[in-house]
Amino acid sequence: MHETDGKLTIGSFSAGGLMRPGCLGSGLFWLMSGLLFGVLALFGQPTVRINGGPVYGVAGFGGGIALGLLFAGVASLGFLIGALVARRMPRLKDIEIWRTESGDSDEPVSD
Repeated sequence: MHETDGKLTIGSFSAGGLMRPGCLGSGLFWLMSGLLFGVLALFGQPTVRINGGPVYGVAGFGGGIALGLLFAGVASLGFLIGALVARRMPRLKDIEIWRTESGDSDEPVSD
């Protein structure tokens, strides 16, 4: 990525390069949420429900982690499908972003 004469040019993007950060971020979010809900269930909070009833203690802790893993797996599968679909499309090459004074013109800014 470099800037010359008010134009920002970004090189080639690949589908995996765009999907990997989203997959990792989503997976970590769901895993940490499951861990938090599991710890709260371990201390007696009704955060984990199985078959309509709250689960407490060690079973709630394990259930929270299992639900976090399940949600992370579903989100990762969605990102994998998105990456496979995006791989079929042509690569995003030479994206140019022009800096303008008012924001409504496509002409480059002359300093």
